[in-house]
Amino acid sequence: MTVIGVVNDVKEDLFNYRINRPVWYMPYAQVENNYPVNLVVRASNRPTQLTAAVREAIRSINPDQPVSDIMTMNENLAGVLVTERFSAILMAALAGSGLLLASIGLYGVIAYSVSQRTREIGVRVALGAQPRHVLELIMVQGLKLTLLGVAIGLVTAWSTTRLLVSLLFGLSATDAATFSAITLLLAIVGFLACYLPARTAMRLDPVEALRYE
Repeated sequence: MTVIGVVNDVKEDLFNYRINRPVWYMPYAQVENNYPVNLVVRASNRPTQLTAAVREAIRSINPDQPVSDIMTMNENLAGVLVTERFSAILMAALAGSGLLLASIGLYGVIAYSVSQRTREIGVRVALGAQPRHVLELIMVQGLKLTLLGVAIGLVTAWSTTRLLVSLLFGLSATDAATFSAITLLLAIVGFLACYLPARTAMRLDPVEALRYE
């Protein structure tokens, strides 16, 4: 055989598209097989607009050649990666549920703390504390819990990312952008979960707060 060119490795393993493998291409007419021919057409505009033109070009060469299973490359990949997409959606749903539960839990803790410190807040307000001082008091407590939880989560995630390497494609298990985005998201959610009880504490009437039992 005569080598007429060299190509890069290709991700063409049906069961593992994450690994580059060496491939070779041979003229279809020189290989005895019954495999269908896959014609790949690159389009500068919408690929579906070329369907009629491609059919006509094939018919002009061989009128008896059937043409079937016309699809875009994205549609082809969607069919191949359906299992990976389902796993990603499932993991995202579980992560979203965990984030929601964590937010509810943090909100409950801060709200309960505010209710337990109602008299204290009333005394502070009666002695001249401004709403911003009450806000700062509650937010600092909540954000300390949030930052502690985020720090523990980051350390745990960083130490267990090796278990996820086989599930990732085109992304490092210790991707800095991903960790930064998740940290920012958790910080925002924690801030909102703390702000709502703090806003309630800011509106306390000192007279009613002092009578609270």
